[in-house]
Amino acid sequence: MEEKKTDSQASNTTAQKIKQRIKEAKTKQWIFFALMALCCVAFTAWMGHWWIMLLVIPFFDMYITKLLPWDWYNRTQNSVLRSIGGWIDAIVFALVAVYLINNYIFQNYKIPSSSMEKSLLVGDYLFVSKLSYGPRIPMTPLSMPLVQHTLPVIDAPSFIDGVQWKYRRLKGFGNVER
Repeated sequence: MEEKKTDSQASNTTAQKIKQRIKEAKTKQWIFFALMALCCVAFTAWMGHWWIMLLVIPFFDMYITKLLPWDWYNRTQNSVLRSIGGWIDAIVFALVAVYLINNYIFQNYKIPSSSMEKSLLVGDYLFVSKLSYGPRIPMTPLSMPLVQHTLPVIDAPSFIDGVQWKYRRLKGFGNVER
């Protein structure tokens, strides 16, 4: 007769599995986890939002315990599924990287009007460093990433005004000068 595991027995086996995987973790795994946790701490200190530290939990699972199958597509025998999973993984990584770079490091702009015509012409492209004076925290966090103000095809706002944060700018590396 098969015995059903109780919740406490199942949690004990999960806890034992976690302890075993922590013991078996290699130095390389701990180094990668430490680097990601350090980046998370630095970003949390810069942003001033403690909840960003919650990202340490999935990082710990990704690098040390590996309870969730983050790379499930690599273990499948289906080459089409493996290829699609790899593409999705690469695209998501690229989108997150571009979003973070655009919001916090630098962004490209196109001059739309002739108001600055003595120094810049209509249609000129600029790369603006946001680290110089400090990037501005988005005031409307519910927005479509990688678009500025309006969605390209449907010409609708790219943000929702339902949630509004106060105007806030992160600390930059320089001071505003005239």
